[in-house]
Parts: sequence; structure tokens; C-alpha cells
Amino acid sequence: NFANIFVTGTAENTAMLSDWDRICGHLKQLQDANVPVIWRPFHECSGGWFWWDKSGGPAFIKLWQTMFNYFTKDRGLNNLLWVQGYDGSPSAAYWAGAGYVDIIGSDNYDNLTTSHLNMFTACKTPNACCRPTSILLKDT
Repeated sequence: NFANIFVTGTAENTAMLSDWDRICGHLKQLQDANVPVIWRPFHECSGGWFWWDKSGGPAFIKLWQTMFNYFTKDRGLNNLLWVQGYDGSPSAAYWAGAGYVDIIGSDNYDNLTTSHLNMFTACKTPNACCRPTSILLKDT
């Protein structure tokens, strides 16, 4: 049950925090060594086929922001560049927010420039969900 990951003490919540604590320990070692990290959790967030995006945009946003706050505020990590990766063009329904994302990108496997151009254009249009975030071409 996806909602249980936000309920303190549930098996889902305990498992998630245990995973995050393990990951944060490794990221802290990199921070202590002055190594910046391009951090891209929950890839292809708008595809609807992973556990983190099957419950829709609002649930995904809550998960992203919960992770961001846990890593940065609770665990004190400041060496991460947060990359939000979409499936195709960015979707306002899954946009975690400018305060939570440094870079966006999309997973495109068609080997065509049009899909990348469409993603780039969608981000640069007025009132785009992700403006003025940096754009990364990845998984091509």
C-alpha cells in the first residue's frame, strides 16, 4: 500500500527509511570528501509503471518532497543536484517544484531528435511546469 510509506511505524515506512538511511550514509561519505552528486531518484516519474508513480502525480510529489526533506533537512546532505526524470515530456501533474528540483530530463529511447526537442521546448515555453530549471539530455 503506497500510502503506508508515509505512516510512521508501518512496515512500508520502516523499510523506506531504512533504505534511505543506508543511501544517506553513502552520500554523506561523498559529501565529507567534497564530492558533488547528480542524484536522480524515481526515474521516468510520469510513466505510470513504477511503484513510485502508479498512484498519480500528487502521491509522487509527496514522495519526492519527503525524500528531499529527509535527505537535506533531516540528514544534512548538501552535495546533491536533484534531477527529476520524466517519461517523455515534462508533466505538470508530476512536477515536484522549483525548490525541490535542480535539473530535469526525460527518458527517450527512440534515437530521434524530435523527442528531445519536444521535451526542451515544453520546458522553455511560458508557464511551463518546470521553468526555469536546467534541462539534461539523458538515456538516449
